[in-house]
Amino acid sequence: MIPGDRNINPLDRIAEFICSHLDSRQLYTCLGCGTCSNLCPASGMQGVDPCALVQMVLDGKEEAVLNTPWVWHCSGCSLCLASCPEGVDVPRLVSLIRSVQDDCMLPEGLRSRLSTWISTGNLSGMYPLEYLALLDSASGVYAQRSGHKTFKLPVDKKGARVLLIVDPGLLKLRPDILPAYIHLFQAAREDWTLSSMPFGSVDMAMVSGISRHRGIWQTTFEAIVERLCPEIVVLDDCPNEMAPFGPFGNKGLEQEGVKVVGILSLVKKYLSSGQLNLGKRFGRSLTLQEPCSNTDQDLVAYCR
Repeated sequence: MIPGDRNINPLDRIAEFICSHLDSRQLYTCLGCGTCSNLCPASGMQGVDPCALVQMVLDGKEEAVLNTPWVWHCSGCSLCLASCPEGVDVPRLVSLIRSVQDDCMLPEGLRSRLSTWISTGNLSGMYPLEYLALLDSASGVYAQRSGHKTFKLPVDKKGARVLLIVDPGLLKLRPDILPAYIHLFQAAREDWTLSSMPFGSVDMAMVSGISRHRGIWQTTFEAIVERLCPEIVVLDDCPNEMAPFGPFGNKGLEQEGVKVVGILSLVKKYLSSGQLNLGKRFGRSLTLQEPCSNTDQDLVAYCR
């Protein structure tokens, strides 16, 4: 997301701002077919209509664009972009519209989550002791299920090849997810670690469009990477988590030789290289799907 200039009247500049950061010719390729609106998970919330939003921008309805609550219901899942026959980048459009909004335009729920994220570094408001207790619990679950009674969860292991970052809130909501990751890395004989910091993998400054907080996430993320020195950083495949490393994201880490990938991309690499062998009980094809919304077509259907 590219921050707007909040010292100017957004109504005077929104069309110019959007066109300067998003090729307006791409918007004009919109067929108005409604495929994006039919697939949008937020379409049932206050009549959210991605197709109509594009038309509002094209028609020059700046005030309507700024005042619509639709942009705040968008989760950034990119289903609309993945399904659009013309590749119209609605998530990018939504990000640009958010970035020219005044702070007071943020919905109360989003403002509260942003405040929690700023104070603790994650959306769940979790502090280090609670986070470490969650990690210890997950380690115990894995040890019990696998029979590896002496298993010790790698935390803050400097120089490990893979650094796994899992959102603390996700661990609390889905306690089985970390034991599953442990099974994966153990089966692949991976040299990996977790960070002891309860770092939230979603950049809320980017999601909300509040530009003055944008450095918080990047600075924290880079500090963790610099401290642990991994070759690969693994995130969940949620588009909101991967957004900082997308086409409009910060490429500084990759320039320093640290690769940032989604968990499904890593699984695909394990399968392709033979580092992970599923055995004969699986068929010839395997579907890899991120429940949040994996729009990488190379991963949706992986054939081995």
